[in-house]
Amino acid sequence: MKHGGLTLVMLAAAVLALIVSCGDDNPVGPGTPKDYPVYFYDGANYGWFFEYHPASNTIDSFYLGIVPSHRPTVSADGRQLYVSLDNLLAIVDLESHQVVKELPYTGATAVSRDGRFLAIMGQNLYILSLPGYSVVYHDTIGSGNGTFSVDGARLYCARFDPLTDSSTVVAIDLRHGRAATRSVPSSPSQALTHVIPSADESIWFLWYASFCSSRFRVYEHGRNVVVHEVGVVPGNGEMILSPDDRIVFYTNPGQMINLECPLPPSEIYAYDAAQNATAVISTVGIAGSPYDLWLSVGYLAMTPDNRWLVSADYGMPYILRFNMETRKFDSLTILTGERYIFGLACQSGM
Repeated sequence: MKHGGLTLVMLAAAVLALIVSCGDDNPVGPGTPKDYPVYFYDGANYGWFFEYHPASNTIDSFYLGIVPSHRPTVSADGRQLYVSLDNLLAIVDLESHQVVKELPYTGATAVSRDGRFLAIMGQNLYILSLPGYSVVYHDTIGSGNGTFSVDGARLYCARFDPLTDSSTVVAIDLRHGRAATRSVPSSPSQALTHVIPSADESIWFLWYASFCSSRFRVYEHGRNVVVHEVGVVPGNGEMILSPDDRIVFYTNPGQMINLECPLPPSEIYAYDAAQNATAVISTVGIAGSPYDLWLSVGYLAMTPDNRWLVSADYGMPYILRFNMETRKFDSLTILTGERYIFGLACQSGM
């Protein structure tokens, strides 16, 4: 069920305008790029989800009557939404907006770009083959966030042992059903929470987090060398690799999820692999707004065509759109009413 009358307030091109989004996608004609939607949950209104279209800057909403315990994940082809609940995984058809299947798993989720595998990570790790949902790998060691290799042949998971303050990366080879564990440089009092492999898997992008700080590292595991690192305060953000394998974006939302941390800055960070350098990108005065707004960022999602980076902050009612061609934020959308964004997710395949 879509609500075409959802009212948005758009700040763009130095004009504060009231926009009412329409309920259907803009038609895609010959040569028109697809408007890949980004999904999120409304934490202030039970059971409601939103679908943001970055190319057209429109939003639809739909009701599922379920509350995610982890950030939802979109299938590689964009047809399904995987929503972890407290005790099961709901499979949502994104055309009918109905839960079509429930599976006895829960945890953070990830899908391979080729659409062959779905991982559910938590106290137990399950990897399911798609579309049949049969278990192809399972262990009980548990893991943090994980990412599939570009070819879908391996899942890379982050693990942290608080007793030894040690961090490891676990690579599950799905061709042979084996897992290999590799210790990575530790970061004092910080836990490794996420790992993303580069396209050729020679580089691991590592994300560490602690009470009020985080650290981003670029690790050449073949040489056991950290070639770049940046620490951020108050931290507690996340990272995402652009589909062209060139830029890693990461965030620094801090107190939006931890009220004892310092206030976060109005910026995100972009690591350029070719330059081996991180740039700071401000969100202040976005899209020519005459207002000097404080706009921290926590969540990130990217469209698979590498055109748009979509960002938001934990529990806040605004969406920021970053144009990958111009390398600038060019739109700020504020949802009216009591709306709290939880998670951002876009399909990874085209």
